[in-house]
Amino acid sequence: MRTRIVMSFGFGSVVALALSMQAACGGDSPAAGTPDASSDAPHAADASSDAGTDAPGDTKDSGPDAADAGLTAFCAARAAWETACSYPPTCDGGRSYGCNEFDLTVNSIEYETASMACLTSANCDVRGLRDCDDRRYGAMQLSAAQAKLVQDYCTTCSPGDNTCVARSTTYDADAGPLAIPFIFSVAWELNDAVENALDTTCTGGALVVDGGTCPDAFANCSQGVIFALPAIQKVLFCK
Repeated sequence: MRTRIVMSFGFGSVVALALSMQAACGGDSPAAGTPDASSDAPHAADASSDAGTDAPGDTKDSGPDAADAGLTAFCAARAAWETACSYPPTCDGGRSYGCNEFDLTVNSIEYETASMACLTSANCDVRGLRDCDDRRYGAMQLSAAQAKLVQDYCTTCSPGDNTCVARSTTYDADAGPLAIPFIFSVAWELNDAVENALDTTCTGGALVVDGGTCPDAFANCSQGVIFALPAIQKVLFCK
């Protein structure tokens, strides 16, 4: 079972765990000359490089193919960006294998809007793409579900801290994308259904902090919920 995934199609916190699982299972390493997401902090824009090849056995993806037909606008843009930036394929199911399901069941409108504006050849570097995405969130407004998750996270992990909500949702361009807190990506890049699941499972009395910090416990709990999503499983394991 292949678990090599340089980036995925949306929420990028999956990348660190994906790569660690890959290493544990003896998976492939990123191709030479390809930006290595394993050196970057978890984040949405890590999401997506290749989820596919043109056909089983192909050694180089020449771009969108028959398997890419019927893509959402976001997935079509990602496929074109991946081709222009020469990211290597990972799954034997088309360059955009699994993207539609990921886009429709995981990604937020905010992430789609930001990412589609940033998917240019000037942003082939993953960190540059992430910086572009994060800057654009500053002009957006959280949905009610996103705002509730952030508020409940702050009530749980930083009670009485009136700056928590702002710190959790505001991008510090000087510090850059590697400095963003986990809650930032969670807040902006997941759709309302996933936000509601995280709010129910990973905040308040439902969150178990067994050693470590509350933010770490929230991140671990959230990753458990996110990795159980069928769309994540599909692109992570190429199945």
